[in-house]
Amino acid sequence: MSVTTIDFCRHSFIFDLSKSLMLSDAMEDYLKSIYRLQAQSGTPVSTSAVATTLEKTPATVTSMFETLTDRGLLVYEKYKGVELTTEGETVALAVIRRHRLLESYLADQLGYEWSEVHGEADALEHHISEIFERRVAEALDDPQVDPHGDPIPTADLTPLSDTASGPLSACEEGANVVVVRVRDRDPAELEYLDRAGIRPGTELTVVDVAPFGMITVAIGGDNVGSDEIDRGNPSVQVVSESNVSTATHSAGTETSSTDQHTASDGDADSLTSTVVSQSDYRANNTTESSTQSLPDDVAESVRIRPLDSTAETTTMHPQTETHDQGDNIDADEVSDA
Repeated sequence: MSVTTIDFCRHSFIFDLSKSLMLSDAMEDYLKSIYRLQAQSGTPVSTSAVATTLEKTPATVTSMFETLTDRGLLVYEKYKGVELTTEGETVALAVIRRHRLLESYLADQLGYEWSEVHGEADALEHHISEIFERRVAEALDDPQVDPHGDPIPTADLTPLSDTASGPLSACEEGANVVVVRVRDRDPAELEYLDRAGIRPGTELTVVDVAPFGMITVAIGGDNVGSDEIDRGNPSVQVVSESNVSTATHSAGTETSSTDQHTASDGDADSLTSTVVSQSDYRANNTTESSTQSLPDDVAESVRIRPLDSTAETTTMHPQTETHDQGDNIDADEVSDA
């Protein structure tokens, strides 16, 4: 029996498993979120962590834990949390695969912005057929990552592995890094990062780290143009290079003659990774460099690896948009998908 046939049979089994268990959309969402959180911590997932991620009450989460445990998808120990069974992990990976393939298809084939695909994929992931999923994968030539840099599970649903990465906010001055993933939950944050040219694949040099203030990074490893990341300011502001000298930075405000863009706070439990493309950045800005001020949670959502790292990484799946995806699971990482 060929590998392709084995993958097909395994995938068919997963679709049959979901149907036989009569899993609702909500149940699949729980399994997906538990997989992500378990990948982040490597320990049993607490009720409070799932409640925060899915914006549910602890009582509602506990009730769902019990339901999924009864169906053989979770191992639940009161006061300690839950872990996925082998069957639960497989179902979670199947949902994640559908989600990230859909995000890629929406961006590549239908012209969606990367800030728009997450919500659409959330709505569609529970309802596509096995044949549709397979044809989407074939149409995209089996992409390895989605528009935000999140890895897409293979057709045989092998557990995800990810290149070691960390948040940009933890970098020290002088570090040369490359962005690998970005958190996908907040459209405003993604729109800002897109305008700034920050996407999976971009090389950065950390120019300056100010205590409780800004992280300044140079895009493409060139100190001529830099991004400043505010660690504690809930707003995001863009300042052109010509106005850098007149901009005032503080923990709460920053002023400039240029337009200002604001992104809302992200979910600390849904951190994923981001990569910045120098070519995309230059193609979408009238100047080749600019300074961006981001809050600490945005800097933390940008996951990077050392530029000289020998670890293998997946290549960002190209988009048809001129300002060009991935997740992060959001070990996002595993991301929201």
